[in-house]
Amino acid sequence: MPAAHRAKLLWFLPALAVMLAIFSLSSQQRVPTAGFNTQIVAVAGHLAAYGVLAIALLIAFEQKALPSRKAALWAFGGSAAYGLTDEIHQYFVPGRQADPIDLITNAIGAAVFLWVIMCMRANPAQSVGRRMLAQSRRRP
Repeated sequence: MPAAHRAKLLWFLPALAVMLAIFSLSSQQRVPTAGFNTQIVAVAGHLAAYGVLAIALLIAFEQKALPSRKAALWAFGGSAAYGLTDEIHQYFVPGRQADPIDLITNAIGAAVFLWVIMCMRANPAQSVGRRMLAQSRRRP
């Protein structure tokens, strides 16, 4: 395999790391909640995990020279597909269950994170960080 192809494949390592983390957490009979409401932790965890996975896949697909919109679609599809495999995996874990609502939550997390990134890229001058920086430089 040429070095250029290997270098582009390395960009998928962060997505693979996120997938391994998701797999590890979904292999546990109980996920730690740190005293918070279990349902809130579950929903927040799904949204965040699949959102981060989608962003990692977006970056990797863009490194493969895909246009951003096409890369975002592939990232969303990859995240949703991995969510499906994870729910199938959870079906076989004692104390866990496969839940179609989790599939929807995973897809929503991926879609929202991708939407935010794409919006920030489309209007970098309008990003919250830039506006806050500009306001902090104003003199009273």
